[in-house]
Amino acid sequence: MKTQLAIRLATLALWLIPGPATLAQQGNLTQATFETTTGDPQNLASAIFTGRSAHVGDQVEQKLLFESSMKTIGRRKNEIVEQRQSVLTQRQHRVITAVDIAHNRMTEADVRYLVSERQLTAETDSHKTEKDPVEGRKYHCFRNGTVLMVTDDQGQLPTLAEYKIVAGNMNSLGKPSPLAEFLVGKTVVVGQKISLPREVAERLFALGQSLGTVESFHLTLTEIRTIGQVRCAAFDAFLEATDHNEGQMRVQLEGLFAVEIDGCRLVSSDLEGPIGVAKSMIDAGATFHMTGTGRLHIALESRYQEVD
Repeated sequence: MKTQLAIRLATLALWLIPGPATLAQQGNLTQATFETTTGDPQNLASAIFTGRSAHVGDQVEQKLLFESSMKTIGRRKNEIVEQRQSVLTQRQHRVITAVDIAHNRMTEADVRYLVSERQLTAETDSHKTEKDPVEGRKYHCFRNGTVLMVTDDQGQLPTLAEYKIVAGNMNSLGKPSPLAEFLVGKTVVVGQKISLPREVAERLFALGQSLGTVESFHLTLTEIRTIGQVRCAAFDAFLEATDHNEGQMRVQLEGLFAVEIDGCRLVSSDLEGPIGVAKSMIDAGATFHMTGTGRLHIALESRYQEVD
């Protein structure tokens, strides 16, 4: 059970790593809800969001930290047969370079992994840091119709383990940016809350492709700040997602969500919150119940370098 839970959390980490952001064209998704604020908007700081054009050679350098701390209890009938406390940590540092642009979107890209590693630590033993098979390697990504194709720097197909990591990270390649789709042309004032449709969060975090359904996702603008010489809108974010495919899982995350005002790309996020899981299975002729509670912490930093 501990291995299954670790794999499940590792999969969650894989899908929670946002891919490269591109300038979006307007789609047919449900419209976001922009709540009104109290006070005179003219006296409040505001952000007027604009889009930007994508160019061949544009780069984004991303650093991700994923941490989960879980306490799990296994019961057979009313007897506790297993208790464990574990911490899973994943780190990734990658650089994505635009190779081709179509319809003002990055449709072909190279991704180079400087760091990609994980560590699982339990109460009774400590595992060494494991390097992912993509660390130190470069991959070329493009779409063949709707299928994301991945090759290594020699033009060969990667292993299945490599493909799963790269495809999970680069799933948004060639697709509209959900942030830009809802923010370009909008003015948001400090204190204003934006309730975004679940499909926006599922596209932004790719949750729907592996785990769960987004129940709610909203952003509240708290201030205008500069991050790495980039003028950003700093939001308080709240995300709640559930999964009932294999047992039950509920995740609530909240924290900083900073978006560049001129470009609508995610610059920084630092989300943390509780997670709960429950699952039952038949083991040795008896029903085995596993429950787990803990916390998730997901931090992402993105630095963009455009071609002049």
